[in-house]
Amino acid sequence: MKKQNYISNHCIIRNNKVLLNGEMLFSMENPLSYNDFIKTAFRSQQITYPKFFKMDNLSKLGFLTSELVLKSSKIKEYKENEIAVIIFNSSSSLDTDMDYYETIKDKANYFPNPSLFVYTLPNIMIGEICIRNGFKGENMLLISQQFNSIALTETVNNILNNGKAKCCIAGWVEYKRNTDNTFFQNPFYDSFLCLIEKNENDNKVNAEFNIENINKIYKS
Repeated sequence: MKKQNYISNHCIIRNNKVLLNGEMLFSMENPLSYNDFIKTAFRSQQITYPKFFKMDNLSKLGFLTSELVLKSSKIKEYKENEIAVIIFNSSSSLDTDMDYYETIKDKANYFPNPSLFVYTLPNIMIGEICIRNGFKGENMLLISQQFNSIALTETVNNILNNGKAKCCIAGWVEYKRNTDNTFFQNPFYDSFLCLIEKNENDNKVNAEFNIENINKIYKS
């Protein structure tokens, strides 16, 4: 018999809006920049975590989405090694890579920035989430040209159904600047994370974790 896993919570951040389980949690009209939006959204949720403001653009996006997904969950019922984090995106850490390159491209003014270099590792976003929550289970960042619900569901189900974890924070977190480098004005960002558990629970979402439901939620 095929095992069925369930979506407990889901959060989407895009187009200057934050949606939690389909309900508008925060919105901001015409922010001055991405940083203006993401920092204001973070503060609006009364989250206390000063390190957030030192993160790169991608990590801020994934971190805030994960905070909201976990906020109303029963994640503390799991052991630290029973929680997996699986995230897909298309451009890895390219945004920060470009910033770091600016610090090393000129041999006459060669000054590598260590705080930037840390974030040239694409899985550092997951690292920030795991450090914050003490997660020590399976985790990986996978690259895909676009959001792929088939790859997402297959990867997460494989981990949960084979006993490698009892729950999983998973989804898609993408941030990239415009090709004309005006990324402060109008970057592309799109974050969708959900909490998937092996058993049904009393969360109001409690939808089956399958391709159809993932696509429906992501496109909402």
